[in-house]
Amino acid sequence: GLLKDAIYSDEVRTFPFPGLRDYQNHDVLHLLKYRLALYSVYTGYGKTQVIATLADYFCGLGKKVLLITPGKKAQDELVKRCVSMFNYDPKKPERDNGGCIKFIITSGLMNRKDVKDPKALTALEAEWGSYEVALVDEVEYTVGSPSGEFLYDRLTGVGHFYGFSGTADKYGGECISFANGLNETVLRNKTLVSHFGPSLVFRMPIKRQI
Repeated sequence: GLLKDAIYSDEVRTFPFPGLRDYQNHDVLHLLKYRLALYSVYTGYGKTQVIATLADYFCGLGKKVLLITPGKKAQDELVKRCVSMFNYDPKKPERDNGGCIKFIITSGLMNRKDVKDPKALTALEAEWGSYEVALVDEVEYTVGSPSGEFLYDRLTGVGHFYGFSGTADKYGGECISFANGLNETVLRNKTLVSHFGPSLVFRMPIKRQI
């Protein structure tokens, strides 16, 4: 029972999102059946659109969402998409959905003043622990680094943890799956799998259905 609760989501949705294409809806509705997942898709798929849609969706359910990127470039793209899709104002996050969407960059996290100051860090840890959903773009660049692991260890309240990528398996571009047991692909991505589980969505250009 407990293992099942840890894997399967209680937020199952059956009807499509109006802002997504058919193939995106197919993948997202499958994703939402689970609490953990890797979402690996080709360039041009519309990954940023999917992440922003999910952020807005979970906000609508009253959940606090943290959007994580390895650096500023990926963050800027996500912010821009959130602004265009639902008028999110990054300068006034409290205005939108009660401040339910926040952004964070893992790169350089350990050098931040509030992380180095024990008192400020305590307040930060309380905030991080309050997030219920974490959506991570370019996920393979956030795991395994001291900054990424430092953050992930403190996301104690997250019930939905989804990692998005063009190539989650950055060395081989393979699907990270348990179908063939603990194979080479799973083992070389064990840190990624320990946080996000296997690839539930895997679409490379060759598999694209038009």
